[in-house]
Amino acid sequence: MGYLIENYECERTFLAGLGWSWSALEPVLHSLGIHPHCCWALIEVDMNDLVPSLKGDVDLLIGRIAFKNPQRFEDKVKEHITSLSSLPPNALIQFMAPDNLVADLLAGEGEMIWPPQPDYLAGIEVKC
Repeated sequence: MGYLIENYECERTFLAGLGWSWSALEPVLHSLGIHPHCCWALIEVDMNDLVPSLKGDVDLLIGRIAFKNPQRFEDKVKEHITSLSSLPPNALIQFMAPDNLVADLLAGEGEMIWPPQPDYLAGIEVKC
């Protein structure tokens, strides 16, 4: 019978490159009720920093980001997607995801609620 042996170096390597492969987490984040482009994340959080009586760490602690006017966010995403449909059919344009771009623009306009409310958090443990 084999045993599960943790490889901390492998986990750290994965977590270090997470910014480049964030889109790979989209299905997991959606299943947790978190929009992958409207969230914040902390990596390798010491649980003692969260609750003094806890020991260990959380590889990814993720929470939702909210906007002062959530409907404005949805409307702006639709507006942006509509504006892209007016481009010539042979145009090759690579953008970041429309909702990510809109979230960045609205954050720049002060529409994002910050600091975020810790009303919904998800922890993800990475194993290699």
